[in-house]
Order: sequence, then C-alpha cells, then structure tokens
Amino acid sequence: MVVKCLNNDILAMLAICLCCLVFFPHLILFNHTLMAGDTGFYHYPLRIYARERLINGELPLWNPHLFGGVPFLADVQSAVFYPFHLLYLIFPPPIALNCIIVLHIFLTASFSYIFARRSMSIQPICAFLSAFVFTFGGFVQTHVGTQIYLLSLPWMPLALLLYDEAKKRGSIVLFLMMGSCITLQFLSGGVQYAYYTFWLLIGYLFFTLFAQKAAHELSPNYDTSGVPTYSLQKFGGNKSVKTKTILLFFLSLCFGALLSSAQLLPTLELIPLGDRPMKAPYEFVTSGSLPIKHFLLTNLFPTLYGAYDRPEIENFSFAIFTTYVGVIPILLSIYALLSSRFSGWACFWAIVCVISFLLALGKANPIYQILYQLIPGFSAFRSPARFMLLYCFGLACLSGLGAEAFIRSKSTNAKKLFEPRQMILLGLSLIIPVISFITVYIHTRQTIKAPQSPYWEEQWGQVGMIALASISFAVIIIISRLVPQYKNRQAFLILMAIVCFLDYHRLSHHMEYQETVPVPLVTQTPKSVSYIKSQKGGDDFPRRFGYRVKVPMKRFQAGESAIGFTEEQWRQIAVSVVLELLPSNIPAMFRVDDLGGGFGGNLPLKRRLYLLYEPGKTLKEIKPWLNIMGVKYVGSILPIYDHSLKRIPSLHPLTHLYFNPHAFHRVFFADSFKIVKDGWEAYQLLVKNPNFDPRRLSYIELPQKTFLPSPTKNTADSGTCRLVEHHPERVIISYSSSHDVLIILSDPFYPGWQAFLNGKKQLQIYSANCVMRAVFAPNGSHTILMLFLPSSVKIGIFFSLLAISMFFGIISFFLAKN
Repeated sequence: MVVKCLNNDILAMLAICLCCLVFFPHLILFNHTLMAGDTGFYHYPLRIYARERLINGELPLWNPHLFGGVPFLADVQSAVFYPFHLLYLIFPPPIALNCIIVLHIFLTASFSYIFARRSMSIQPICAFLSAFVFTFGGFVQTHVGTQIYLLSLPWMPLALLLYDEAKKRGSIVLFLMMGSCITLQFLSGGVQYAYYTFWLLIGYLFFTLFAQKAAHELSPNYDTSGVPTYSLQKFGGNKSVKTKTILLFFLSLCFGALLSSAQLLPTLELIPLGDRPMKAPYEFVTSGSLPIKHFLLTNLFPTLYGAYDRPEIENFSFAIFTTYVGVIPILLSIYALLSSRFSGWACFWAIVCVISFLLALGKANPIYQILYQLIPGFSAFRSPARFMLLYCFGLACLSGLGAEAFIRSKSTNAKKLFEPRQMILLGLSLIIPVISFITVYIHTRQTIKAPQSPYWEEQWGQVGMIALASISFAVIIIISRLVPQYKNRQAFLILMAIVCFLDYHRLSHHMEYQETVPVPLVTQTPKSVSYIKSQKGGDDFPRRFGYRVKVPMKRFQAGESAIGFTEEQWRQIAVSVVLELLPSNIPAMFRVDDLGGGFGGNLPLKRRLYLLYEPGKTLKEIKPWLNIMGVKYVGSILPIYDHSLKRIPSLHPLTHLYFNPHAFHRVFFADSFKIVKDGWEAYQLLVKNPNFDPRRLSYIELPQKTFLPSPTKNTADSGTCRLVEHHPERVIISYSSSHDVLIILSDPFYPGWQAFLNGKKQLQIYSANCVMRAVFAPNGSHTILMLFLPSSVKIGIFFSLLAISMFFGIISFFLAKN
C-alpha cells in the first residue's frame, strides 16, 4: 500500500508537470520569452547586469547605468544571492528566465501538494486539487509578471511543511531549514511575502501547540485488506516539548536572519537613504488597498474591471486585486467548514482567510492604522491587497479539506440529502449562477453599448463557466447521496479538478505572461545603443536620458501603423520600440549610462534631482540639469522641437534620438563652494536658480561647520581634469593644476565610496549639489582613485559564511553522533 501511495504521489507530480506545460507552452519550448511588465522591464535587466558582472568574476556592488548610479547589491530586488539565479550563469538569459518562471510554478505546486499530503494528511487527489487551486488560480498567475513575488511563493508552503516535520522529529536541522525558507524569500527580493510568511508561521506555531482540542492530525493506517483507516492524533505535547519547539522555532528565525546578512546589512544601510524609509507615510502604505466591491465581483468575474489585454476601469489593478479561485473551490471550502471531521484545520485556515482579508482592506479597515503605528513592518510595505496571498493559500487548503471530507462522507441515502449541510451547498450552487447572471447583465448594460463586443462575450462566457461549475457540484452532491452503489468518489473530484482546469486555463489567456516574444528579438542590441557605444571613446563617458518614454506594450502613439499587423507582429513591433527607448531598468541590460530607471526596489537616493522625475516637467525646465549631469543623448517616442538638440537620423522609424552638444563632462573643476547642512537645502537652492552652473559655484553638504580648503578662483582656466576610467566600483580621475582644486564628479554620493590620491593618501569625499561627489585635491599632476566597497558588504558576507559553516557543522555533528 505504501508503494500505491508513492505511485499516486508520482502521478500527482506528473499532473503538475502537465499543467505547467499547458499553461506555459511558449516558455517551456524556449522559442519565446517574457518581455512585459515588471518581470521583463524591471527585474530581467537587473539579472542580465548581475550575470555579466559575475561571469567576469566581479561582485556587482554598484550599478552606474540607472539614475546616474545606484547601489546594486544593496537593492534587495537585485537578488544577487538568490541561489536559483545561478541558472543565468549556465543558460542564455532568456532561457534562464523561462526556466526560473516554470520551475518556481512547479515548486509552488509541489510544495503545496506535499504540505497537504503530509501535514494535513489528505489523499493525493485532494492534495492535488488544493495545490492546483493555489498555484494556477488567478492570484499566482498574475504574479508571473512580477518575478520577485513569484520567486518567493514556493518557500511559504515548504516552511510550513518543514516546521511540521521538525516538530514531529524534534530535529534542529529541519528547524534551521525552515528558517532558511524565509531567507530564500528575502534573497529572492520578495521581502513583503517573507514578512507575511513570518506571521503565518507564528500563527501556525501557536495553533499546533495550543489549539489541542480543535486541531487534529490525520494519520492513515492500513488494515489487512489494504483500505486506509484514519486515527486522530492531537498536536502539541507536554510542556517541555512545547518549550523546546518554541525555542527551536525562534532560533531558526535568528539563523535565517544571520544567513541573509550578506543581503540584509547592505539593504539596511540603503533604506534610510532611499525614497521608501522603514516608516513610510500612511497614505503611501495603504495605496493598493483591496476594494470590497471589486473583491466580491471579481471572485465571480475576474476580468469584470479589466485585465492585461483590456483597459482597466475604476482604478482596478489587475496585478494586485486578482484573487480569483472559482466557484468549486469556494463551495468545497464551505463543505470543509460544515464538516465536523476537520473542525480544527478548517477553523485555522478560515481564521487565516478572514484575518488576511481584513488586513487586505487597508485604509478601509480602521484597525490597519493602529497596526501601522504599533506593529513593526506594517509601515514598510504598500499594497495591503497583497495580504490576499494568505487568503488564497488558506482557501486552497480549505478546498483540499473539503474534498477529503467529501470522499470520507459515508452518508449515501436520500434522507441525508436534506440535512442542513447538503441543503446549504445545494442552495449556494443554485444561487451563484443566478447572481452571476444578474451581475453581468447589469454591469455590461451600464458599461458596454455594443452587445457583440469581445468584452460582452467574455463576461457571458464566464457566466456559462460559473453555471457549469455550480451545476456540476450540485449534481455530484446529489449523485453521491442517491446512488449508494457508486463508491468511487475520487472520480467526482477528478471531474471537479477538470472544471477548475478549464476555468483557470480560460483565465490564463488574459494574463501578462501571454505577452511573449521570440527570443532573438530580446537578445539583439538596439540601434540606439549601438550608436551611443560607437561614439564613446577617450575621456568621454556620456549619459542618456529618456524623455517621456513610459510607453505601453501595445498602445503607444504610432498612428495608423498597426493596421494590417497580427497581434503577434504588433507585439514584436512594440517590444522593439520599447527596447529602443530604454525605459525602466533596460539601460542596465545593455550597459548604457542613463539618468532614468525603474522606480521601486531600485530606489534613487534622497539626494537625486527630483526635478527630473516630476511629471509634467517640460524639456526646457529639465534641460539645464541634463547638461550638468553630462547627458549627451536624449531619447523620445515623439519628436522634440528644440534647436539646441541635433537629431540623429536613420536609427528606428518609430523612435527619436537626439545629441546634446551642451552637456558637461562627467568630471570638472569648481571655482568656489558654499556649505549647506543637507541635500534638501541644496536642492531648494538649486531649484531657485535654473541657470545654476556648478563649475562656478557648488554646494557641499556638511551637517556641522567644518573648515574646508578654498579652491583658487578660476581653477578651470589653470588646469585640466579628465575621467580616465569609469568602472562600476572603480573610478580613475586624472588632473593637473597649479592650485588646490575642488573636483566635482557628476555621480551620486553614497557611503562606501573612498578616494585615494595616487593610490595612497585617502581623501574625503563630500556630497555636492544633491547628486554629485566632490573631493578637495592638492595642486600638481595627480591621479584620484575612487573605490566602492562598503563595510556592510564585508561584514554581511562574513556573517552569512559563518551561518553556513554553523549549519554544516550541526549536520556533521548529528551524522557523527548517529
């Protein structure tokens, strides 16, 4: 019988592989890759940059290609230390991206399945249904377009599973592995989901240790006929076992924090200097709160308020608010709650669903403001709707428990059909289609005037799917009660799984990961990049800036040029345009120095020029700053009517690239300076003077009055200064002057940069003009070397290596002892 169970588990894994193949055929066959959304434009370029640096044997600490220069490793979303990103070193980047996406979908389903099988002890078909509902439901499908959240998903069910196994065996090694799961979530960049997993584990710990009367673990025992029977075993144990479990639990969390030190310490150093401090404003934190109306209606009609392939209405964010699981999982979850056999497990996951839903409401929940003030972490993350991760996982677990309760139910007569539990389920399965019909009728009448539009057909098609799921569930309940001779209830669950499969696959056509393009398209270098690099030489290290380049994939302003193209052809044209414009983090992908970048985890510093990124600013207003920062190339999708810029012809028919002859060099002398107390004061002074010239006057930031040497006037006329080398973590400046000089480098100031005169004497680096570095240098002909190696990186790597050594030391100790 053990062999039979093993075979069933193998079949379940094969079924998961088949689902991956059906949902992601283009990614698995490697002929297409994803180039859309945050995955394609934000995270993928960072992976390319890290890959190139690591292949060259360099640890990527700094990224000079975004926002004029930003810390790279310190940005948690760079995910330099995430183990699975080693695939980028083995395979070509597009193939590695596909592998990582599909692999994490598979791992999410597999770990969810194993958790349901071993921790909740439900049968293979029920565990598979639970894992399928969570992994292929609307919530996880939308996360494919935001890779950091997708990468963090598998480790939540695995952490729960390892906790259960560690508690049963009293294994410190398994407890440490549980803590490592949260570390993996953190290293993947999904810090928000690591935070949610932490609280879920806390709740799960107290549930398994102290909810003894309600919580039970079902363990199968096989009699001589091979039929499994189930005995109830209470969680918990004596007081000493509980104390040991709690101590090991929190020890594992401390171990996880120590293990992540290489990423954690640099990130903690960056946070106070970034745009998103640990305590962000309440309005920012609660942006992305779950609207109750959207939640209720999109649980029946996931695309009612828009999707990736159609306009979103009423400020509905499809990527954040989609929590669709379908009718059958909801009905099975209600079945689990009505079943007394699983009251403990069902109550726990029901409580998880309720709490996560209330937290997801954000600003609509008055308690959230109290948590924002009192609970560490609540003030660090926005989009409370992401709490629905726990809701969807809890609902998936409930649906698995409901399926198990349905299989084990022994009532097979017509009288049992009229018991309250059955009547509630039958009533809901009949009411839901009626509600869905009324809803879509009213909504489409109000919003859509053309009855033959695809939007209209989509909603009525969803009504049909709801009716199919509801009626199928009702028929299965009735047959299972009226036909006592038919005892193979697993066939009914297989039918439910097939209906869910059809429902989710239908929804998948509206997902962002359908926006795939041929691999060669994303591997070829854009013409604008080739041109800029061909002009780069000598001491000229030009920057680029994209002026109004936030362009949707399909709907950029190209007039009538889309007529006659298929959707696939139009998508390829759109991607080629986007790659030419280099929006978001794509400059890092092609190693082009840019003043733009993707706002998010890769944050510009507080000292950045806010003026450049404020919406609505004209080119005339920001052009002085482009000159100062050495921007020699300006890209745009629309023509720029500025006679001081020279258009570079014949690069791409739908984009424009301009040369700016008035741009400063990246390094120059300053005649004089003025001391200010911080970057904000410097910024206000600079904004008041749009004709500001840092070559004549620069603002040096010093919190206290300090004596500084004053450069001689008109030093620009008494010497030369040039940038010899500009490596990400190494900058070499050569200068010659008959006087002491103030040298300005138009790269952002950041702790960890050090300057050395002729490679020996250390010079102090100051923050100048909000976004620049300044050093005072003596007269003569010298070389200044700037190196970036923060202490936080060195200390963090030491503690991470210490944690790894401790882990393997503990394993060796127990192996030797046994």
